[in-house]
Order: sequence, then C-alpha cells, then structure tokens
Amino acid sequence: YSVVRVNSVTDLFSFGTRLGKKGFFLDLSVRSRVAQDVVLPSGLFNLLWYGNTYPEIFGTHVEIAPEINFSAWDEFSVNFAGRALKNKLSYGVPLSYLSGRFNINTRKSSFDFYTDSSTYNIKLKSDLEINTSGVDGIEDYLDQPWPSIAFPGNNGFSISLGVNYDITPQISVNASFLDLGTIRWRKQTLTFVSHEPGKEFSFDGLNLHDFVELFEDPETFAKKVEDSLRALVEIDSVYDVAYSARIPWKINVGGSYRLNDRHRFNLLFNGTGWNGVFRPALS
Repeated sequence: YSVVRVNSVTDLFSFGTRLGKKGFFLDLSVRSRVAQDVVLPSGLFNLLWYGNTYPEIFGTHVEIAPEINFSAWDEFSVNFAGRALKNKLSYGVPLSYLSGRFNINTRKSSFDFYTDSSTYNIKLKSDLEINTSGVDGIEDYLDQPWPSIAFPGNNGFSISLGVNYDITPQISVNASFLDLGTIRWRKQTLTFVSHEPGKEFSFDGLNLHDFVELFEDPETFAKKVEDSLRALVEIDSVYDVAYSARIPWKINVGGSYRLNDRHRFNLLFNGTGWNGVFRPALS
C-alpha cells in the first residue's frame, strides 16, 4: 500500500488573556482545517502498469479499491489553560465547535479483481460504501449566500487535552489527546454503495466483430469496453441521507531531557487515528 496524507491548519483569528493572578489563561481561536488520507493498494498500480497477465496478478485475487478520506472544516475553539502543583504541572483543555464544509468518508472499500488462468475471464466483486457531503455541488459553492458558506449546517464538537509535568528542572514528561470529535454531515450528502455487495460478476471479453471494430472505430470500441465493465459492478447513488464521521484524532506521549540551555533530547510517540485505522510514529 501507498499512503498519501495531508494535514493543514490555518489560523484565521486568535486571542489570549490571563485570568486573575494564579496562572489561568483563556484563549479564543478560529481555524480553517483540512485533512486528507488516501490509501492506494499495490495491486492497483501493478494492474495499471503491467496488465492482468502480470505473474503477481494472473490467477490470483487482487484488491484494487483505493480508500479516500477527506474533510474540510472550520474550528471555533475556547481553550482553558493553567498551571498547578507549584508550577510543575501545566495543562490545556480546548473545547471546539466544528462547522463542516466538505467530506469524503470511505466506510467500505473492497474491489476484488481476478483473472481466470484457464479461460482468461475477468471476475469482479465489490463491496463499496462511500459517503460524501458538499462535493457534488462544489462548482456552485461560492454562489451560495454568505451565511451558508460560513455555516453550511454540518455541525460537530471536539475536545482536546494536553498536560506537561516537570519531574526535575532537567526532566519533563508530556501527553496529549487531540481532536476527539465528530461532525454530523447533513448538507448535499451523496452516498455511493454497491448494488449487490459481494456478488461475483464475470467479463468474458468481446467477440471478433467487436475486436475488428478496434481498428475501424477505436472510440466506439473503447466505449463498448467501458460500458461492459460498468455493467458488471453496479453502483447505486443515494441522496440526502445524513451521516456522522469522526475527524482525525491524535495522541502524543513523550519526554524531554535538558542537557543545558542550548541542548535538549526529546522522545515522542505520535499516532493518528482515522476511520478505524491507527498510524503510529516515533521520533
């Protein structure tokens, strides 16, 4: 598998102030956020590059369905922060209202491709369920009244928590759980789902007359092949069904050792979870 991940956070507004004399702080912020996670199976690359008689594909079942998760939303946050335990412990708790703009959420992504080694027939099985919101009318997005652009009606909430504790002046540990939240997508929803999930369809090829047409009228031949393959796996479109989807959440656990004023050693475990998949990293 190949994974392409993009995360973008743009600060549109931020304001912070200290409350009282005991180290309590209040921060207000507005952010525009985008998250994308695309998973491309190696079988898809091999099929497109080498063809279906490639040794690693011919006579074997190959998964060729990509998985796409994409979200764009605005985040309106109130962050409470402070210090405790003689300033050894610092903490922050952001509470956020989420206003969703666009979403693609892959609930199921299975497309099995098989070439029979004796007959060369192509057999396909699919089990797809992809929810989208706002994507179908993206070309008319800016033609809407400004309240609909600012607040499309896809509402959600999230909470985060971060703490840091100084064990000694040189050693500290920290942990955070970020973006634990969900958006309810209601506007311009469109769901693509397999008409008969798991049912196997077979493509037996084209007859000799159609193959001769390849040389006489290539465009008509290509259209026949496309129509034949489309007819094998029927995909239904379901409109205006609301759904909920979590935003990508993150966990960070780490420690720091300060050697002197100029040098510090850090160890950080980071993980991102989205749509049932957890991707860890260590630095």
